[in-house]
Amino acid sequence: METIFKLKQFMFSFFHVVDKSFQEDLSITLPQFMVLIAINNNPKGTQAVLAEFRKITPAGISKQINILIKKKLIARKNNKDDKREHSIILTPKGKKIYEEGMKIFRKHQENIFKDISKESVKKMNSTLDKMILKVNEGFIKSYK
Repeated sequence: METIFKLKQFMFSFFHVVDKSFQEDLSITLPQFMVLIAINNNPKGTQAVLAEFRKITPAGISKQINILIKKKLIARKNNKDDKREHSIILTPKGKKIYEEGMKIFRKHQENIFKDISKESVKKMNSTLDKMILKVNEGFIKSYK
């Protein structure tokens, strides 16, 4: 249990620091940036596709999408084949904010790992991959 608590504490602290940087430097929050990542990785994705990518409900992502549209960082684009369906795309301003956000995120990540050996990071990633697989297996079994 101590390990899980430490992981949670680390992630909370890391995301708090990154969120503060995003707000100060880019005038967006970390959750809003995570939506930009989802859009960048799913060009022309619908709200449902983006929600699935983020592992949240479509309603959960809706608020962030509306805020980002107001900030002119993303836009809805009508599907020419199905007028009820809209793709969510990055605007040029949104693409620039995404790129700046990635620089900020990488800077913070590099700062954390700068004193940790590459071998230790590799082992940690392997361990985390196994843990994620275990959790996902349990999640799938619990819904059968």
